[in-house]
Amino acid sequence: MGRVTRALGEEHEDQKLLCLEGLIGAGKTTLINELRRTLDFYFVTEPVLQWQRQIDSRSLLGNLYTDFHRWSYTFQVNSVLTRAQAIEEESRLSRGRHLVMERSLLSDRECFARLYFDSGKMSALEWYWYTRWYDHINTKIKPVGAFVYLAVDAEIALERIKKRARSEEVDIELEYLQALNRRYEVLFAGGEASTAQGRIPVLVVDGNPDVVADPGAKDRMIEQVFDFLREQEFSGEKDD
Repeated sequence: MGRVTRALGEEHEDQKLLCLEGLIGAGKTTLINELRRTLDFYFVTEPVLQWQRQIDSRSLLGNLYTDFHRWSYTFQVNSVLTRAQAIEEESRLSRGRHLVMERSLLSDRECFARLYFDSGKMSALEWYWYTRWYDHINTKIKPVGAFVYLAVDAEIALERIKKRARSEEVDIELEYLQALNRRYEVLFAGGEASTAQGRIPVLVVDGNPDVVADPGAKDRMIEQVFDFLREQEFSGEKDD
C-alpha cells in the first residue's frame, strides 16, 4: 500500500486525466482502441485481468456475479485499490502524456458501490468502511480533468455482453443493467459531474450505434470526442 498512498502528479504537473464512462457493454474498450490510433495519449484499461485472477479456482469477478451479497464489498474495495494502482503505475510510465482511463473512482462509488448498498447487497457497516477507504485513496490519485460518457440503452448493452461472452458475465440480468444505467444517467447525463474537486465537464456520446458495423457512426463519435478534447485543452493528436 506504500506506493498508492503517495500523491500523484508531482512529476507531470501538466498531465491531465480523461475518464471514459458507461454501462457494462457500452463500448468503452472499442472507443479506447479507436482513440489509440490517433491520440498520443497513454491509455489505462480497466484492471479486469486482476479481477479474473484465479485463486483456489475462483476469481473475484466471478464471485461477485455469483453472490452479490457476499462479495460486493470485497470486490468494490479491491476495485478502488486496483484502479488507483493502475493510475499511479501508468502515470509513471506515460512520460507526461495525458492519460485516458476506462472508468473512474467516481463511478466505482456512485454507480456500482452505492447501488449495492442501496439494494441491500452491501451492509451499512461495509458501506462505512468502503467509503472511508475510498475517501483516503481518492485524495492520493490524479484528479479527473474531464469525462466522456457513452450513454447506451441497457437492452443494447446486454446484447453486447452476450456477444463478447465473458464467462463471469454470463448471468448478468437486464434488471441489474437498468439499475446501473439509472445511476449513470443521474451522475453524467447532465453535462457535468460533481466530484470532490468540483464540477467536472462531461461529454455525453450516444453509445447505441454499432460503430464496428457502421464506420460513419464511428467517425462521428471520434470527431465529437476530438472537439471536446480541444475545448478542454487536451492536446496530443498524432502527426499524420
